[in-house]
Amino acid sequence: MGNLLSALNLAANSMDVIEQSIGVVQNNVTNANTPGYVRQIPTLIARPFEPQNGVTGGVVFGPVQSARNQFAEQAVRLQNSLFGTASQAASSLDSLQQNFDVSGTTGIPSALSSLYSAFSAWATTPSNTSTQQQVITQAQQVAQAFNDAASALTQLGSNTDQQLKDTVSQINALSAQIQQINVHRRNGGYNDAGLDAQLNNALESLSNLTSIDVHYQNDGTVEVLMGGQTPLVIGTTQNVLSVGFTTPANPANAGAPPAAVILDSDGQDVSRTVTDGALAGLMTFRNVTLAGVRGDSSNAGSLNQLAQAFADRVNALVTPASGIPLFTTSGGATNAAATLSVNPNMTAADLVASSATSSNGTADALSRLGTSTDSDPTLGMSYTSFYALIATTVGQQQSAAAAAASSQQDMLTQAQNARSQISGISLNEEATQLIQFQQSYEAAARTVSTINNMLASLMAMTV
Repeated sequence: MGNLLSALNLAANSMDVIEQSIGVVQNNVTNANTPGYVRQIPTLIARPFEPQNGVTGGVVFGPVQSARNQFAEQAVRLQNSLFGTASQAASSLDSLQQNFDVSGTTGIPSALSSLYSAFSAWATTPSNTSTQQQVITQAQQVAQAFNDAASALTQLGSNTDQQLKDTVSQINALSAQIQQINVHRRNGGYNDAGLDAQLNNALESLSNLTSIDVHYQNDGTVEVLMGGQTPLVIGTTQNVLSVGFTTPANPANAGAPPAAVILDSDGQDVSRTVTDGALAGLMTFRNVTLAGVRGDSSNAGSLNQLAQAFADRVNALVTPASGIPLFTTSGGATNAAATLSVNPNMTAADLVASSATSSNGTADALSRLGTSTDSDPTLGMSYTSFYALIATTVGQQQSAAAAAASSQQDMLTQAQNARSQISGISLNEEATQLIQFQQSYEAAARTVSTINNMLASLMAMTV
């Protein structure tokens, strides 16, 4: 009778263990499409079988194991950071490229072409009041074209600054989420599959914004470092980032747009640790690419160089004896394009076509500014060619960034697929395992039923 009762207990215990295992499999199937969730593996632990000591064996349900592979996760995060850099660079450069028309039908190229035509017409009829006025009018159009281009770059800079702030806010929000997850994991939620999925979703999202190193601690928490150096989350403590703007002492260009920097919660500049991700793409675009065109504390910017060189050359040729220049600029080297204007004191009557050597030498010299052979001594090429160089450089950078983004998207997809093969959920495998557990459960149930019948028969025999 005692052996039957022991067998009945073992069978009943087996049913309980199998039921828990079925629950794990069913949870896998339910969460097959849940982002960040990985296959959970039920474990069965055999009890010792020592009949002589009254130890009857059987199994107990062990801790559920996760199929998550941290090397695969790290590979995905790395590729995600690189993709974040390239995709953000492509997007920002696309916005910059839209401000430069290489067709010559709009903007600065069109305005320069019209002014060159006005110079030519003036050279043909140097004393004609109408052609003189046309020079003034077209010069105003050139100034307006440079003003519009500078305004567009200023707006793009403001948009980029806002993107930087938004990106840092997203980083802080994800860091706060990870910090809260650390609190729960430290308080006993280390083996919570749902919490684990939330953690890895947050880490993957964070890796797209900035490069991170993740270190798992013995208490169940994770340590997250930006660029391997700047702490974002340490245990249950978060380091909040912010965007700052700085100008070096005694800058070459006073009043130039300041450089953007990333500050930690203590106000320290940690920009050097922003190596990849969308944040790195924005920082490079703003402080390097955009600064190369609109200028910064040490660089006038190619658009301002073009505006100032053109104004200086025209003024050197057309300034009359009265000393009134045709073009004026103000505010320093980085504001030449934004402030370029036609001198309000210049009138058509002040335009003198003659030079010391020719009756229309000034007008002729001005009309040649539109030829490819007439290079500016400062720029080393014609003004149209210099503008085309700016536009072409931006276009090439955008094309390279778009190609890099496409390539990194492929690399990211490959890493994600490799991770899925290791720790993803196969419905076919889960279905097979579910059938096996169900059959085992049915077998244990029949064992219970059989032992129950036998006990009932024995009880009847003893009556």
